[in-house]
Amino acid sequence: MARKAFLIGLRYPGTLHELPCSGNDVTKLKDCLIENCDFKSDDITVLRDDNGEINATLIQENLAELIVNAKAGDSLLVYFSGHGNYAKSMIYDNHSGHVEYIIASIDGDKGTYVQGNCFDNFHMHA
Repeated sequence: MARKAFLIGLRYPGTLHELPCSGNDVTKLKDCLIENCDFKSDDITVLRDDNGEINATLIQENLAELIVNAKAGDSLLVYFSGHGNYAKSMIYDNHSGHVEYIIASIDGDKGTYVQGNCFDNFHMHA
C-alpha cells in the first residue's frame, strides 16, 4: 500500500491574477507529507508554473497517470493551489447544476481549464 500525491501550485506569474504563494504551498506540503505522513519523495508529483507554462493537458495527463497506476489499498492525495471557478452546466448532472474547474493557465482574458468532471470514466476500487 503506497501513499501517492499530486500537488499543483499555480502562481500565474506575470499576469494580473498572480498568486504569490501557490508555489510555496506545494513545496511546504510536500515537505510535510515526507516528514510527517510517511510519503516517499518519489511518490509525490509536483507541478509548478515558476519555470514554464502549465496547461490543462499536462495536469490531466499527470492526474490520469496517478489514477491508472493506483493499486487497491493505495492512498492518493490531490492538492491544488491556484484559481478555480464554476459555471452553470446544462449537460453535466451533479445535482448542483454546476461544473467546477481549475484554471490551468491565464493569457490575458483567456485561459485553459480542467473541468471537475474530466475523470468521470475512471472508477476507483480500494
